[in-house]
Amino acid sequence: ATTISCGRCELCHRGLGNLCESRICVGTDIPGAMAEYLAIPALALQRGNVLKVPDGLSDEAAALSEPLGCAINAQLIAKVGLGQTVLIVGAGPLGCLHAELARASGALKVYLTQRSEPRLSLARKLAVDAVIDASAHDPVSEVRRLTQGQGADVVIVTAPNPKAQEEALAMAKKGGVVNLFASLPKDNPYLSIDSRLIHYGQITLTGASDSTPYHQKIALDLLSSGKINTQIIITHRFPLEDLERGFEVMREKVSLKVVIEI
Repeated sequence: ATTISCGRCELCHRGLGNLCESRICVGTDIPGAMAEYLAIPALALQRGNVLKVPDGLSDEAAALSEPLGCAINAQLIAKVGLGQTVLIVGAGPLGCLHAELARASGALKVYLTQRSEPRLSLARKLAVDAVIDASAHDPVSEVRRLTQGQGADVVIVTAPNPKAQEEALAMAKKGGVVNLFASLPKDNPYLSIDSRLIHYGQITLTGASDSTPYHQKIALDLLSSGKINTQIIITHRFPLEDLERGFEVMREKVSLKVVIEI
């Protein structure tokens, strides 16, 4: 689990180690990927950040545990559960992981919206009830149509786009939850929202950042159980000598998850 919390502050005591003000992050505060070995701080062992990969779980599936853990954090906050209609805005790798997770959590209906190819085509391979082409149709109208005018119980926005976050409120059912999973750029993080939708619809607006070892443990167990279709989520595999091509595929947005094999 890549965020190492201090274990002493109030946030840690509340189980919010991912928000710890003294947290140490692998890949930023200490060296992370692109190395043969990783030096693990003693604090990470003390805080339970080092988890054993279950027997039988492949290396490439286990590599999805970190992003899946972040999705689990968000869906626990948003209270995704049995019988719900869940809308995921954005069908990138995290959006598709959210769709798989929502179904595994008991959602009755799962919808995805996406504006561009080839991710629209990739998203249609998932076991979802509808993929909305937001470049061809008004996503708010489409969601209302699919839900008989009610909206979704939970709307999770994985697109780092102000308009997508603003529209999410209009796609939520009265009494529903909107989770802003994706972060907007630091230089322009502001939204213009219709507060009456929140007020008269009693909509709960939430955020989610990172994950904890608890979420990572759930992620590994879900992956091990086969409830997440990793074969659809992992779209490209490259040997180490083609690492740069792997980055190009990501930048071109023609992939979901890219695995580098060594």
